[in-house]
Amino acid sequence: MDRKKRQKIQKGVRITIQLVFLLLAPAVFTSAFAGVKYIFTQFAASQMLEWSSFFKALLGICLFTMVFGRFFCGYACAFGTLGDLLYMFSTFIQKKTKKKLPKIPERISYYARKVKYLVLAGVAVACLLGVYDKFRGSSPWDVFSRLTSLQLPGRDYFVGIIILLIIMVGMIWEERFFCKYLCPMGAIFSLLPILSAVLYRRERQSCINGCSACKRQCPVSLNIDGDTKDSGECIQCNQCLITCPKDNIHTGIKVRGNEVWLIVGKALLLLLVCFLLQLTR
Repeated sequence: MDRKKRQKIQKGVRITIQLVFLLLAPAVFTSAFAGVKYIFTQFAASQMLEWSSFFKALLGICLFTMVFGRFFCGYACAFGTLGDLLYMFSTFIQKKTKKKLPKIPERISYYARKVKYLVLAGVAVACLLGVYDKFRGSSPWDVFSRLTSLQLPGRDYFVGIIILLIIMVGMIWEERFFCKYLCPMGAIFSLLPILSAVLYRRERQSCINGCSACKRQCPVSLNIDGDTKDSGECIQCNQCLITCPKDNIHTGIKVRGNEVWLIVGKALLLLLVCFLLQLTR
């Protein structure tokens, strides 16, 4: 199978999986994030952690991430899918108008990625101080949670709606804008130990001189270089693998030519995890 056909198939499989999760499990992101808030709130109250539905959602997604990498981010997160759809629309308009939006300089982007850790720290401090609920109407995640549950946010969520709209503008401007710079769940996932076998590796000795196709196509602008220190930032979207003109990129799992089946298998397993989490609520 030639590379272009393989790229089309894998891109089609990815968007299909994203839409399936958007329809069947849109609230997983917000449930896991609620689990983060629950942990810090319990610590603040000096109370034991209980097996709440939010805690189980967080634990389930974190364990899945540790074994399979950030597949959830690349294929199943409703917030990530929203960003991808908005960016697809943006690139379509840019091609039609033949005008490109300016990109965030690489150096600024590198430091801007640290902001998500500050967001996570801010959420933690607010929960530990017992004041998070006072900012509920200002939270874009609470607004998004209501939207995914098919509820319109009221006037109390005005500030949160404005912040969510600003984030959506960022998603139009830069691919995976929220994931790279602002996502508190992304901050947690990037700190988790990930099974080395699922990390992407690049055989640099076989690369074409001056080629940087993998980095240019990476939604989070990573250098694919063995077990890179940025591996926790990788969202497992497979873009680097299907883009490489020399087929130099692979994981420790030898499935060259059968990546689609591995992706589908991960998606089905993650759907099962989400289904089990729903049953135990």
